Amino acid sequence: MEIMKLVHKICELIDDDDKMLSSIKGQMFADAAMLSVKVAGAESG
Repeated sequence: MEIMKLVHKICELIDDDDKMLSSIKGQMFADAAMLSVKVAGAESG
């Protein structure tokens, strides 16, 4: 979950009025969620 915390802090810096950056912010959250799942799976075996 450290990845999600880091991405959350980065995304707090992105202004919601910028549509392009807001789209990238959504992609960053999706990527962070996928990485968290992959890391958890790799750690468990």
